[in-house]
Amino acid sequence: MFHVSSGFYSGQLPFMNEEGWSTQGFDYNQTTITSPSYGIAAGQFSDGIPYTASALTATNFDPGIYPSSGSLNAAPAFTPKNAGHSGRFVQTSIGFEREVIKDLSIEATFIDNRGVWLNSDGLTGYNQLTASTIASYGLDITNATDFNLLTQSISSATVVAKGFTKPYSSFPSGTSLAQALRPFPQFSSVSDHYERNGNTWYDAAQFKLTKRLRNGLSIGANYTWSKNLGTVANGNRAGPIQDPTLPPKSQKTYESIDLPQMVKVNFTYDLPTFRFAHAGWKHAILAGWTTDGIFTYSSGSLIATPSSTNSVTSVTFGTSVWANRVAGQPLFLHSVNAHNVNPYTTFFYNPAAWSNPATGTYGTSKGYYSDFRGPRYPSEQLGFGKNFSFRESMKFSLRADLFNVFNRWAYPSLNEGSPFATRKYASDGSITNGFGYLGNSISNAGGNFAPRSGSIVARIQF
Repeated sequence: MFHVSSGFYSGQLPFMNEEGWSTQGFDYNQTTITSPSYGIAAGQFSDGIPYTASALTATNFDPGIYPSSGSLNAAPAFTPKNAGHSGRFVQTSIGFEREVIKDLSIEATFIDNRGVWLNSDGLTGYNQLTASTIASYGLDITNATDFNLLTQSISSATVVAKGFTKPYSSFPSGTSLAQALRPFPQFSSVSDHYERNGNTWYDAAQFKLTKRLRNGLSIGANYTWSKNLGTVANGNRAGPIQDPTLPPKSQKTYESIDLPQMVKVNFTYDLPTFRFAHAGWKHAILAGWTTDGIFTYSSGSLIATPSSTNSVTSVTFGTSVWANRVAGQPLFLHSVNAHNVNPYTTFFYNPAAWSNPATGTYGTSKGYYSDFRGPRYPSEQLGFGKNFSFRESMKFSLRADLFNVFNRWAYPSLNEGSPFATRKYASDGSITNGFGYLGNSISNAGGNFAPRSGSIVARIQF
């Protein structure tokens, strides 16, 4: 059997459809109404916008009301031009299914999903200062002297001697030259609502094996090989573009939820009844036993690229700058999936794998790398059950379920720290500072990956 499918979806986040609160308003005139429950609209436009008369008359259309004289304020969040653009998704799948032998079939499917115009609040830095803007004033951000000049106050003698003046009369005298050169020097920050520059890319090959019930045995096995990329975090908010001269799609990186390899196996088996146990007490004890299991294995979760100690954002007003990855250097000193080291005194991440970008420049790294992942956490469950029939109107069942049946153990999340941090140790020799370590936090491992446990359930039906 061969099948092809394609789907198209256009939509955006529902208006006022959150548990807790929803806000409707423009600029500084806002009102908050509470939704009764998740999935129930907090309000409808048909009911009118619940502004009071005092709120309406309080509206001030003076464009100079902010910032306050002699100080800087954060600008009210504005609505960009593409705010009304609905998010779009296009999904295509191509697959085939074939029965190999009786009751045993295989299926293979390729899935392609593309999302555009997704909510990307924070992706664009509207008030960042670019290197080209700085250069237009005759300054070189990579030059230590010019960099230092940008950090000095607008009223300093050195800045004045260079011919720089306040962008407007009430600009705070103690504020830096870099602030004065920003696109909107009167604001400490400029943010937006409902920016629609987000993109996602998801590709997957899925393979499925199914053994239908025969002789009491049924087996299912699934394997997924996928890649999940995007410019927004899990289809919602975004991490700002570090270099504001780059377009939104330059932020394309792995989504934090990306798991490239995943295997799931499940089975059910009705144990056969022995010939000598077809009647009487032997049948009551030995017949009707079943066992089943679900086993899931996947790649570890992504670890975020560490931040550098580069200070370029102190004059460009961008977000923190990622460290550059050093070619040829392993990311790990010890595998986070191997338990042959002392976790109290072992560093797992390799600081030599990362370097600081040059002064006045942004990093070349992305937010995540596919081979920089945390421990794997397998899920292994096994169950046993027995049905007893006393008479047609009364049945008794007994079931036992085991979780983490092989009692596997995995490290909890590591203290990531910084590759540029100084290594420090406590008096007992355990690590207290550095890059990629556990130290005394190893004591939290039990809560992170629970040891083997089980439950027994008895049920009477009559």
